Amino acid sequence: MVSNNAVPMKLESSDRRYVVVRTSDSHMQDTEYFDDLAETLTPNFYNHLFSYFMTLDISKFNPRQIPYTEERQTLLEANKSVYELFIDETNFECLDERSLYDEYKQYCQEYGYMTASKRTFLANVKNLLDVQNGVYTKKNFSE
Repeated sequence: MVSNNAVPMKLESSDRRYVVVRTSDSHMQDTEYFDDLAETLTPNFYNHLFSYFMTLDISKFNPRQIPYTEERQTLLEANKSVYELFIDETNFECLDERSLYDEYKQYCQEYGYMTASKRTFLANVKNLLDVQNGVYTKKNFSE
């Protein structure tokens, strides 16, 4: 997929199907350049491309390894929900349900997000936080 949209799609961090790269905008709106480029896409070009790929050493290729690019990280950040942003950007360690929701409402007000109902908020953060006996704690991913 190719797009000129800043956030072209919802991308999850575990999604290996897409490589996200930024391209130069130096030829933006340059139809002559792209017409010339299209003329080079001859059968001979495709034969050479095929030969190249058929001789490429892929012995160390790992299809499960997700290529990291700055653009991929930017897209992942842009796709974060307000709940993920709240958890990432606030400094609480553990809070009871009421205090957590109060912190969330304050965060939303400060950053201009619409506040979800308490029920919706808790449903969305229950998988993002550790919950024991009504106390919500940030997950420790370093284990």
